[in-house]
Amino acid sequence: MKKTILVMIIMVCILSGCDYGPEVEKYDGKNTDATTTTEKTEVTEKEKAPEIYNDLEVKFELKKTSYGSNNLVGIYKNNSEYAITKIEFKVIFKDNNTTEYIDSSETVLPGETSPEFDFSLIDDDIKESAIEVLEARIEIKDKDGNERYILYDNKLKIHEYTII
Repeated sequence: MKKTILVMIIMVCILSGCDYGPEVEKYDGKNTDATTTTEKTEVTEKEKAPEIYNDLEVKFELKKTSYGSNNLVGIYKNNSEYAITKIEFKVIFKDNNTTEYIDSSETVLPGETSPEFDFSLIDDDIKESAIEVLEARIEIKDKDGNERYILYDNKLKIHEYTII
């Protein structure tokens, strides 16, 4: 009898279609107080990703270290209206068809230039002209302190937007 009741309870839970999916903050840009509502939602057109990658001046160059090896050094200027708290670039070296990640966790305010960030390279035959950005993963804070995550695909020219 106890097994039958247990089986019935399990079946009711399964058939009721319980949904325990992730909750996402909805931010409409109008609310300026500190309260937020949580509900399951998809990003709407109103919450479209800021095309922040287009507002960055990104430069990569190769520099020799004191040991004679190459370092890939990156720097960017933030011409957007958002503070960038973290940025990661996925780059491809066309000379040898390898991909690497180079990132910075320094906060860069609007109008500022980032400090140099680097990645040590093993291959000394790589040329600066052979470096292409495939993706940029950008974490930003808006004027109200709300955090956002943007993934930019440079080949497809698509911005994906996640509310943190």
